[in-house]
Amino acid sequence: GSSDSHTVTANGISSSSIIPAAGMYAWSFDGSNDYVQVDDGLNFATDPGQNFTIEGLVYFEDTSGSTFECLLGINKASDGTNHLIFSTESGNWKYHWNGGSKTNTGVAAKQNVWQHFALTYDGYDFRIFIDGALIATNATDATTALNDCTLLIGAEADAANAGNKGNYFDGIMSNFRISRYARYTASFTPPTELKA
Repeated sequence: GSSDSHTVTANGISSSSIIPAAGMYAWSFDGSNDYVQVDDGLNFATDPGQNFTIEGLVYFEDTSGSTFECLLGINKASDGTNHLIFSTESGNWKYHWNGGSKTNTGVAAKQNVWQHFALTYDGYDFRIFIDGALIATNATDATTALNDCTLLIGAEADAANAGNKGNYFDGIMSNFRISRYARYTASFTPPTELKA
């Protein structure tokens, strides 16, 4: 956790009445030009081997569409290369890691229920967890430092889109957190609230 302050730009999102628990807040994304951009949210990671965890809670009202929707887009700022894209498409969780092609985890995203997601890198392996269960591992070493990337929640800005934002997310997110270490390396009981 960190108490660092960051420059945050929110475009189009609104507060959601669907929340994980009483007293919490959530962002609603409508799949059309809604995103949150955190310009300096990855400045701590000046080395490609920097460990990290990116996690949050997500709620889908519909997963039946075939649209490619990004929950998280981390693209190399200089050329838009997909460094880390976390998405859904045709109902399944998918990802890009370190410039690689889109990978289908084969695990379906659920509708009308809050799910915890966690993306971790320990300097050796990139992992994806859904509700505490490990659903994907990629042993490709990172070659791009995160501080050389854009950070978008609810969209991405990749080279195929000429660096413009696109592939917008349609759903609800809450409790977004970035940590400077790999919090999880094996299956775990997911937290119900993410604190700094």
